[in-house]
Amino acid sequence: MITPADVKVLRNQVEKAIESLEPTLVVSDDDHSSARKLIYELPDVLSDIAEGVLPSAEHIARAAITACKDIQFRDYLMGLFTEFDTKLVGGYLEIINNSVVAEYAYPATTVLSTYYFRDGDKETAMAAVLEVLDRKPDYSLAQLLVRIFPMAGNDVFTNMASALHPKVKAGIFKEGDNN
Repeated sequence: MITPADVKVLRNQVEKAIESLEPTLVVSDDDHSSARKLIYELPDVLSDIAEGVLPSAEHIARAAITACKDIQFRDYLMGLFTEFDTKLVGGYLEIINNSVVAEYAYPATTVLSTYYFRDGDKETAMAAVLEVLDRKPDYSLAQLLVRIFPMAGNDVFTNMASALHPKVKAGIFKEGDNN
């Protein structure tokens, strides 16, 4: 079982990993190589989480940096529950969210809010989005969600992800992309 103390130790390691990786990790909306590598790792990472093993600090750092710089990877995370157990994916997002400094947490926090919302915890979902907007007022996904949450039903994200996730994944793995 993963404990809050485990995540706290991981947070210190992730902070150091971000400092060393950030200047050299090539990530953009045009270069999805980091996203592809992370996606290939996810089955093993999620299996480890299910067995109580935390992801490596390096994996968490790469996921956080990539989600900040590659919108398609962030959107991939939003639909990850269509491929894997939703509780396991939520746990993965919580680990990222709780293991990185605020500057790198906003994509994970925002995506995690959609998981809370989908599970019926609208109060926590809205609190998470408002927390992101307090730190990053111009973050467009959080701006959109703060408008959608009061009007939408729990199934809106399930339906949206079911339709969009395969397209997002195809965009990341587009044919001929050698990055």
